[in-house]
Order: sequence, then C-alpha cells, then structure tokens
Amino acid sequence: MIAHSRFFLAFITLALLAGCSKHNDVIPVFAPSQISWKQVNASFGGGLNAVTSLGNTVFAGANNGVFITTNAGGSWVKSSLQARVLSLAVFGSKIFAGCDGTPSLYVSGDNGSTWVPSATGLNSTFILNLAVSGNTIFATGLIGTPGVYASSDNGNNWVLANNGIPSMSNPQCLVVSGNKIFGGGPGGVYVSADNGNSWTATNTGLAGRYVYSLTTSNGILFAGTDSGVYSSANGGASWTATSSPALGIQSLTAAGNNVYAGTPFTVLYSQDLGATWTVSTGVEGSSVLGIQANGSTVLAATDPLGMFISTDGGKQFTQANSGIDDPQVAAFTNAGNTIFMASYAGLFTSTDAGTTWTAAKLGSTNFSTMALTLIGNAVIAGTAGGVYTSTDMGTTWVQSKNSMPLDRLVVNGNNIFGSFNSAVYMSADKGVTWNVAGQLPAQITALAAVGSKLYVGTLGKGIYMSSDNGATWKSATSDPNILQTLTRGFATVGGSLFAATENGVYVSSDDGTTWTPAHNGIPNNTDNYCISSDGSNILVGTGNGVYLSTDNGANWTSVSNGLSNSDLYVYAIRVIGNKIFAGTYTGVLTSPI
Repeated sequence: MIAHSRFFLAFITLALLAGCSKHNDVIPVFAPSQISWKQVNASFGGGLNAVTSLGNTVFAGANNGVFITTNAGGSWVKSSLQARVLSLAVFGSKIFAGCDGTPSLYVSGDNGSTWVPSATGLNSTFILNLAVSGNTIFATGLIGTPGVYASSDNGNNWVLANNGIPSMSNPQCLVVSGNKIFGGGPGGVYVSADNGNSWTATNTGLAGRYVYSLTTSNGILFAGTDSGVYSSANGGASWTATSSPALGIQSLTAAGNNVYAGTPFTVLYSQDLGATWTVSTGVEGSSVLGIQANGSTVLAATDPLGMFISTDGGKQFTQANSGIDDPQVAAFTNAGNTIFMASYAGLFTSTDAGTTWTAAKLGSTNFSTMALTLIGNAVIAGTAGGVYTSTDMGTTWVQSKNSMPLDRLVVNGNNIFGSFNSAVYMSADKGVTWNVAGQLPAQITALAAVGSKLYVGTLGKGIYMSSDNGATWKSATSDPNILQTLTRGFATVGGSLFAATENGVYVSSDDGTTWTPAHNGIPNNTDNYCISSDGSNILVGTGNGVYLSTDNGANWTSVSNGLSNSDLYVYAIRVIGNKIFAGTYTGVLTSPI
C-alpha cells in the first residue's frame, strides 16, 4: 500500500536572457512561415508523484500523465492520459489515476492504453490518495469540496464518506488494514471500521503530528509524520516514535520486515519493522513522493528527478528515466558547440545541436537547475544545491563557496549577479565566492544586465534599476501597468528594453522610466513566461505558444506550428546557431530559422 503527501513548490519558471546579439554577422529577419517545432526525443526525467503495479506492469504518475514500464523500469512509455497525476491505485484489473484538475479521476481497463473519466460525484479537483477496501474504492480530495470519498460501483459514482472527521483534519493519505481503513492528515490519524461511514480519531502518542503517509506490514501500522516515522502494534490505539530521523515522511511502503520511507531529500529503509533505520544512497536531491517495494526491488517516484530503482532492498538507488520526459525547462545557454539546458529535472548538455542530451553530474547527483550564464570560459549554473561552475564544457563541476540556490544569473562586466528571494548576490571571481550586493522590497522575478545597469522585476513592486553593481536600487517606473504586474523576463533590441509580464509585453526606450504596451497580436490576458532577442527578432514564450516580432515589438505573430496542447506553455526560449530552442513542461523543442 502506498500513501503520500504533496510537498510541492508552486514556482514560476524562469527564462535566461538571450541578449540582443551574439556574433558580428548580420542576423536575418526570421520568417514566421519557416518556424515549425519538433519535439526532441530525450529522457530528461521529471516530476513523478506516485507509483503502483499490476502484475509485471509498473505505472508512474507524472506531472504530465502516466508512464508505463513492462521491463522493471528499463524503459518507459507515456500513456495517452494528459493530466497531472497525483495518485494511483489498482482495483481488480483496473488502474485508477487521481489527478489535479477536472475531471479529477480517470480509469483504465486495458493496462493504461486508454483512460476514461470516472469522477461523477467526486467534487474535489485534487485527489491526493487512493485506496481499495473490498469492493469499495476510497479517494482523498484536497481542493474544491475536500474530504474522503467512496465508490462502491467500480468508481462510476462517488459520495462523501468523512462523517466524524473535522473539516480542518481531512485525511491526505489512506491505508487499509484488515477490516479497517485509516486516514492520516493535519489532524493525525482517523479510523473507520464501517467502510467509511463513520470515523474516530486514534492519535494517542502522535502528539499533534501532521501525518503525510501510512502503510502496514505484519500487523503493524506505520505513520509518516512531519517528524519521522511512528508505529502502532495495536491497530492504531496508540503510537510510538521509531528511531527514524525527524524528517518529513512523504511516502511509505513495506514488504515483510522491510519498511521504506520517502523524504524530501532521500529514502530511509528499515529491515526490522522500524526498529532501526539507514539512509539509502543515490536519491540525494529529489523529493520522494511515491514508493513501492516488491521483494528486494524498490521504486522511488521523485520530483523533480524522476524514477529511481533499487535492486538490493533500498541500499543503493540508480536513476531509471529512459522514456520519461517531463523536465520543466528553465533556461538555455551555449558555449561553442555545447548547449546547456537547465530544468527542474536537472542540468543537461548536448554537443549535437540538441539531438541527444547527457545529464550533468553536480557532485553525487543532478540538482534541479534554474539558471545559467557564461563568463569567459566558465559556465555558471544556479541549482537547488547552490551555484556550480564548469571550465571544461560541463565535464566537471565545482560547487561555489557560500552560495545560495540562485534562480537567476547574469553577467555585467567582470561580475556575475544572481538572485534568490528578494536579495541580489554578486561574485567577482567567476562564481567561486558570493556576497550579498543588495536587497529589494519584494521577491525578485526577473534579472537583467543592460550596459552598466542592472534591472530586476519584482513581485507586485514593479521594476528596479541599479547603476552601482546592486549596492543601491531605485524604482525604474511609476507605470501602474508595470507596478501591479509580475515581470518574468527582459530582453534588449538596440536601445529598447522589453519586459515580458503576466499582462503583456512592454517596452521602454528611456532606461525604464516610462513603458509602452507592445503586445499587438498577442491575445489579451496571455501570460508571458520568457523573452529573448536575436538581432531584430524578438521571441516570447507564453501560456499559448510562441510569438515573434520583427518590428521592435509593434506587432507579433504566432509561430506555434508543431506545438501540441501540452507544449503550449513555453518557459524558456533562445536562438542557438541556426535553431530556436523552446523549453516547456514536457521537454525541449527546436525549430529551424
């Protein structure tokens, strides 16, 4: 039985600024009719939330659907389901997928080949967990009308089944033990002995712990809490803390005497029903949201680094992402013929114009990477594990000293600037060391270097400019359209500065003092995620595909031919050589120019 919670971070994907020119040749004007996108076939991995199996077939719930393997994770194939899948359960010969959205539940009766909605009466749009007890399927919902739902007709119809559970204690995880069903959440553990008709609290010993996951083995219940694993040998009547580290336990599973716990950072395993615990190796740097064990084989579904598999009882894990492509791309850059791609699934490099990609090794793992820049012969990467530098085209990486997980990076002269939360950091030694350069009044959402000036976009406070390497900042605009919007990226063409915002594209020709709307041709209310320029060509990645302007932002044309519905959200865009690279939630696409 698998149960887990969601520690997921709502984030805004970040664009790397392309600058206005990267070589001395005359850059031609792009023709919209020539731009046609093609998906790069790669196995980047990505956000996985759940894992379950039916016979020899394993299913992984991902942020963009369900991936299936029939060869123990050797390779994966994406199913036809287009939804963010949070939970999975097997009921007879059927697979149920709990989703984020409407419909919030799908079912497949043919091993994942096809899926149909199965959510009548299920009034929650966020199904965190699924469990089966006899002929009844249970689901926990978080958004909409939250609570426990039950279906006794193969998932065709659903009714609320949380009598006795206070609204603030709605379970987020479920496990069945004998004729009882247990639900865990912010109110601890609740138990039902009448198939969900009524519930009572059973929290003795839990001391107000938030329960994120539940499992059972050999008559013992295990609860994953915000402070380690608890166990109960008397049907939940009382609970005792095990010797596990006091970490948030997001997922639990068990096989015989072996218990496995997924944390925000790694996997813990116990070979003696929770008496002692050991930290697994190989899963560092990724949040383990789903876990399943079958004999000595353990599968860990993680976000954002994809699937990890252990064949030695959880001691050592290795990535198994062949065919899984859900990286959420954040940025591109290139050094000569080597292209670097930053994503929440890690840092990747390509030396064949984006045809094939190789995962970078940042220490012992491949951290989520949010930003990239170049200075001299050094590539600088802002990751969840801090800043890393490579001076050999990405073959080896060295972690910077005293660095934060910078999510934006730019070069201005001999200095590198990065941002994290509301602070700007500076390195004067090619990223070896970092110091705070300045503080902004709100979270930083965009960063650019233009001439000797730095510009930042902030969350709800407008755009700021610094002309002294970030030591002091002043508001660059009083325009309410800019002050009250979210700026996600900057680009320059000649003497014009463009800002991509959630409310459109704006341009300034006076160092940001005044701004003019420049989004004719882009539909109103289109969210603009990134912007890049190449000569007189400006490209904007939006929530509705890619748009091109060749007349200084006066007019825009959609250039989204070849983008599927799942690719319309474009979070990073850059011209490299004779191709445009676009990064989406589901991977990398390229177009000739």
